[in-house]
Amino acid sequence: MIEETASGSEKARVHFEEFRMYLDTAERITDRRLELNKSNAATSLLIIAGIGAISSWSFGKPDVQPHAVFIVGAISVLAAIFCRWWWRQIISYKDLNGAKFEILNEMAPLVVFSDGTSCSSYEPFAKEWDVMERKKALSKYKTRLALGASLSELTVPITFMIAFCAIFVITATISVVGRYDLALLQGLGLQ
Repeated sequence: MIEETASGSEKARVHFEEFRMYLDTAERITDRRLELNKSNAATSLLIIAGIGAISSWSFGKPDVQPHAVFIVGAISVLAAIFCRWWWRQIISYKDLNGAKFEILNEMAPLVVFSDGTSCSSYEPFAKEWDVMERKKALSKYKTRLALGASLSELTVPITFMIAFCAIFVITATISVVGRYDLALLQGLGLQ
């Protein structure tokens, strides 16, 4: 629907159902992001449990331990890569949602209802962002796209990534030290 403004130029109109449908897609993106976080956190915890199981099973078994060290190291590297991917997905979902709400904010003043009536928009999204900015709840590094609390959401995959990198470093250290001790013992003729 097109309407003429006071200056004679045409102004696009947006049907309320289209606005509502687009708002629903933004809400589904948020739900999808939260589901992704839950499943990825559960997967990361299972990986840590698996690493613990492999480590405890191989402890004290010299014939299996070198293989277990390699497997734990490889799993740790892959898990750290997985966490990096997870972190990027959170950012992508947040960027997509931010863009959707920016579009919704632009659509709000142009909404017309199914019976053809229209009324001026209160512009709730713009007012919401203004309130959030006044309360300093928005992130400093992104303008009007991410809430400051999103840093806590991003901390989870980063924490897991650091844990997996630490496991890898510890595993690599054990592997190098274990081989060094073995070589030293063989060199001294003690084994």
